[in-house]
Amino acid sequence: MKRHFILTFLSIVLIFTVAGCTNGTETVIELSGNTPKKSGVFELKTNNAKMEFSVEGDDPVIFSAFVMPEDEKLDENITEPDATTTKAESDTVDLGKEPGKYFLQVISINDWSVKITEER
Repeated sequence: MKRHFILTFLSIVLIFTVAGCTNGTETVIELSGNTPKKSGVFELKTNNAKMEFSVEGDDPVIFSAFVMPEDEKLDENITEPDATTTKAESDTVDLGKEPGKYFLQVISINDWSVKITEER
């Protein structure tokens, strides 16, 4: 009886581990550079995404990051950036995006890095 209980318990633990029932932060995409750059398409599976960014360099600092739906273009009708700064800094912003497919576009002339994560 004791052996059956232990095997059942271990099976349940294994099922929860494989099924990913533990919550955590998952990196969706990382991008870096020192010129403007556009990512490939990525998927947000929840509405709990955050963007962590870091910009380094001397004045003038120019940095704007846009998370755009995959079927839209960044053109003359520019929307407000999801993150922007005119000084060297690191910050994290809530994206407030619905689940779906997006791309990341960064406009900058400084050394920058961006990481988008989700709570899952």
